[in-house]
Amino acid sequence: MKKKTRVLIGALVAALALTSLAGCGNGGETKDGEITSLTWYAPGDAQSDQTAVMEKVNEQLAEKIGAKLDLIFVDVGAFEERMRMKMAGGEAFDVSFVGYCNPYDSVVKNGGLYPLEKLIDKDAPKLKEAVPDYLWQAVRAEDDIFAVPNEQTMAACRGAFLKKDLVDKYHFDTSKIKGMDDLEEFLALVKQNDPDLYPLQVKAGPWMWTDMKYEEVTGGYTDLGIRIGDESLEVVDLYETPEYQHGLQKLHEWFKKGYIRPDIASMTGDTTEVSAGKYAVTLGTTKPGADAEIFNRYGYEVEMIEIIPPYLMTSATKATMTGIGAKSKNPQKAIQLIELVNTDKDFYNTLCFGIEGKHFEKLENGKAKAIANSGWNNSSNAWKFGNQFNAMLLDGQQDDLWEATKKQNDDADKSLVLGFVFDTDPVVNYMSQIETVRQKYKVRNTGAEDPANYWDTYLADMKAAGRDEVKAELQKQLNEFKQNK
Repeated sequence: MKKKTRVLIGALVAALALTSLAGCGNGGETKDGEITSLTWYAPGDAQSDQTAVMEKVNEQLAEKIGAKLDLIFVDVGAFEERMRMKMAGGEAFDVSFVGYCNPYDSVVKNGGLYPLEKLIDKDAPKLKEAVPDYLWQAVRAEDDIFAVPNEQTMAACRGAFLKKDLVDKYHFDTSKIKGMDDLEEFLALVKQNDPDLYPLQVKAGPWMWTDMKYEEVTGGYTDLGIRIGDESLEVVDLYETPEYQHGLQKLHEWFKKGYIRPDIASMTGDTTEVSAGKYAVTLGTTKPGADAEIFNRYGYEVEMIEIIPPYLMTSATKATMTGIGAKSKNPQKAIQLIELVNTDKDFYNTLCFGIEGKHFEKLENGKAKAIANSGWNNSSNAWKFGNQFNAMLLDGQQDDLWEATKKQNDDADKSLVLGFVFDTDPVVNYMSQIETVRQKYKVRNTGAEDPANYWDTYLADMKAAGRDEVKAELQKQLNEFKQNK
């Protein structure tokens, strides 16, 4: 009798073991042996061959963590509002992009994200090691961590990208460009010799002049900040600085000279023009390999000129992150998925590049080359999904690209207020009024109108909206931050 009992128990244990492993590979047990379904929201556009890519992704996920993924893309312009509504409504999604179009501080404050620190320690220990300590410190909020930084170019330099064919055509010496004003000679050459092109793409308004010396510290909502390196942390009205005022005037001057497209004030997007190479000069993040990224995406060469040197701000550490929805029913699997895209290169590259031979070619040098019109290519947007340093190098990118980028991050000057989060609760009504004024006067970022026509009114409207009260509250919180640092 005892022998029969032992045989039955042994059979039952074996059956349970097989059930627990079904669909899990090395990922451990799943409920009732079933594959766990996860949802992931990301900004961008769905691509035509996403189904084939997700089949490959899900084969790997089933083997590695016993899960499958539904990746849902939402238009960038609608992403923040869409995710805000999901979080406010208590919708049970699993993973979401958090950052520049779904602000971290805001969604944490509104209770939209799941606290991760204990979850990481228990279910994704490799993740803690994959992200530098200074990034974990920078994204702490409410004594926890609510999203994982997608490590990429964090210590952003910014500058100009000049079309190389024009640089060669004009025999232009790019070493002369040390600041924004130095672009004017090149812009004039474009206007004179290539009237079918727009000399300059305007994206950041006067900030390309101010960000050399000042740091905005409220998340981009008030234009209030501090002078870089000022240990007193004295709050500065950035729009009243000489650099901002000079940038305003220079943009308008360039607009009048025809260096900026005439419809800039009413323009809603220019993706088509950028893709077609209609801008002689674009502005953006200058980083190792950025010129190769532009060539791989658009097919034309550029010369990259650094104007603003590397500097690590809190806002940069929170610009590209991945979080878990507060109401997720699968937080353990979700954090394992996030660990995977940050530590497993094969899985990460399938998600970003697609299927070898169908969406990209593997070259003899080990680098990847996207196949045109293949239906899947997120190679230049790999930062949306995880640690970009795990991405395959693109054809034309330098061999030590990721080592150089990581060094730039680690060696860059760090903000004196790294980790500071402005609590807007005491001034929330003023903040909404200020945002209304900022939107009303967006023309200041375009150069399309003479600042003399609106600047005094803008200042008066800002004051009436509560600018002084917000400035005083920000100064109070910075003083407290300094004392407790």
